[in-house]
Amino acid sequence: MVRGFRGAVLLASVAVFLAPTPAQATDGLGWQWSADTARRWLLRAQVDLPSAMPLAARVDTDAQVVAFTLSLVVTCRMGQELGRNAWELVCDIEDASLSALPVELFRGRTLPVLEEWTAALRDQATLRLTQARHGRLRGVDLEGLPSGTTREQDIALWARLALLRALAPLDMELPKRGDDRGSGAWRQTEAMALHLVTPVGTSGGARLEHALQQEREGVVDVVVHGEGVVAEGASADGQLLHAYTMVLDGSYRFDTREGTLLESRYMAEARPTAGSVSAEGGAGFSYVQAVMLKALPADGPLPALGRPRELGASAAQARPAAPQPADPGSRD
Repeated sequence: MVRGFRGAVLLASVAVFLAPTPAQATDGLGWQWSADTARRWLLRAQVDLPSAMPLAARVDTDAQVVAFTLSLVVTCRMGQELGRNAWELVCDIEDASLSALPVELFRGRTLPVLEEWTAALRDQATLRLTQARHGRLRGVDLEGLPSGTTREQDIALWARLALLRALAPLDMELPKRGDDRGSGAWRQTEAMALHLVTPVGTSGGARLEHALQQEREGVVDVVVHGEGVVAEGASADGQLLHAYTMVLDGSYRFDTREGTLLESRYMAEARPTAGSVSAEGGAGFSYVQAVMLKALPADGPLPALGRPRELGASAAQARPAAPQPADPGSRD
């Protein structure tokens, strides 16, 4: 069960395309890019955080939030081929909107920060992705934001971590060489969707199981289920710290003729393990993601994303303080 004031919204926002049914085998599952390809997607990530995330303006204003909704419209083009099986993609952020629920101390003071972040993502930021032919994102760089001061570097670090939640649907792995070898199912041993929003890195072990549901005229529907234990970094003796048991369910639709993702939705909930609840004084806050992607016409009008706003809650709960930002070069 999803906890928190946004649980009903999160649940309502995720719908599986099809109920699980026996699948047939398929091949031709692989991304395709060319120099004249332009792909536009609507991305949205609704995230409830287990601990507060810092949100700062470039000058003076600071805040911490325990939930956020990030909506984006991006258009991606191939920058260059990287060998036979990968591409560098350059993605323009055509529009953005960031809303968030601040901790009690910052309520009523967070909207200017949300507006600044939204404007910076829309007007200054560019994404540079490295994508493999089977779909995995091997790298995500955020470019264009100011980085001359430590404060600006911290802002860029946390902005990238938030963006990764919205970009995670692009990291669904397809079968190697596009062929499921007649099984109608394949496994993914690491996925961005299973990562935490933390600058110290996500450790642990979790996997996704993909199952083909149907294919019609080159369009395949796939359901995905994932589970495992993930954590924020690890201690010196190798023990997982702030560990969570995560479960993910979702679905996506892929066009094998065009070699592109048409739609994707998933929901993931991570509950603290017993050891983490004890270590954090019994707080036990869950980490919940409801994420969607939808392909848009490359030359059509932009959808309305709505203005940034400060989310409210009738009974918001305090979260542990956010960790100090790490080196901006740290992995997510």
